[in-house]
Amino acid sequence: MPWFFIISTAFLSSMATYLLCRYGHSLGLVHHPNTRSSHRLPVPCGGGLAMVMVFVAALFVLELTGQLTLSFSGLLISMLLLLAAVGLYDDIAGLAVGWRLLTHCVIVVGTIYLATSLGEALWPTGWPLKIVIMLCLLWWLNLYNFMDGLDGTAAIEGLFIAGAWLLLASSEPTTSLYHSITTLTLLLLAVLLGFLGWNWSPARIFMGDVGSTFLGFCLAILGLLWVTTGALSLWSCLLLTGVFTVDASVTLLCRILQGKCLYKAHREHAYQQYSDLVAARSNEQGEQARALAHRRVCYGVILINILWLLPWALLAQYWSNWGMLIGIVAWLPLIIGCGWFKIRLKQLAD
Repeated sequence: MPWFFIISTAFLSSMATYLLCRYGHSLGLVHHPNTRSSHRLPVPCGGGLAMVMVFVAALFVLELTGQLTLSFSGLLISMLLLLAAVGLYDDIAGLAVGWRLLTHCVIVVGTIYLATSLGEALWPTGWPLKIVIMLCLLWWLNLYNFMDGLDGTAAIEGLFIAGAWLLLASSEPTTSLYHSITTLTLLLLAVLLGFLGWNWSPARIFMGDVGSTFLGFCLAILGLLWVTTGALSLWSCLLLTGVFTVDASVTLLCRILQGKCLYKAHREHAYQQYSDLVAARSNEQGEQARALAHRRVCYGVILINILWLLPWALLAQYWSNWGMLIGIVAWLPLIIGCGWFKIRLKQLAD
């Protein structure tokens, strides 16, 4: 795929995001602060709509020009549009948890059907493993939504995961399927780069549910495709998601043990608590302190991903037989650190 197409996609994503920044208020795409918010002023949201529109448009163009030949393109675009419509409605009017969960279940079943059409390499034991994977995908869709709470963090994480997969994937570059998956990954990186310029702290727009679910879904699809085709080991693929997966999962477990409502908005994720701590100790005031805290979290996510998770993922890719053990070694410090951080902050608060 010509590089000018990737650059053009990033530019169009940036321009579309700018238009939503400018006209988001008149469209009703505004996030008003609540108990979960990290901001105290209304900010345009739904910026993920720009990513969805540009991504889908790019897919159409590539299909029409013959540069992308995927048998499942129609299903992929349909699921993207359905997810975007539900997320956009949720951003504007709010959506009951039950309806959102039902939609996500439909999307997950479609994802499994898509991956299964490529072969049974990922789940040789049949339906029991498929059901486990469905539950994991369902958790990942919601996990990414939960972790989208600070300026730039979700976009940075998406850029790292997709970029690292592209870097580590090994296959025959001449195969059409490898080329198609690479193209999808590059498109996702392009729309994320275009959006991040407006979402970096202090954010001028949020991606909203339409963006976080789109991003989580695209990463789930790409992860399945890379693993199913054998270009990426399962443990290497999973290992790279550690920052978001560990924080969200440890927080969920803590809330279960405390008997709290699982779907109620809260500020108990480690990244939110660390942001609050940095803002409280900052010499800045108000939004400046919060913007500093958001950037500090982003820098921390970048360092953990590049200096810790990426080297372990490289080992898991080339020593796949030891992948599970490598994954445990890589994630264990994150799990311990997340748990210790929560306990320490609770002690300080008391």
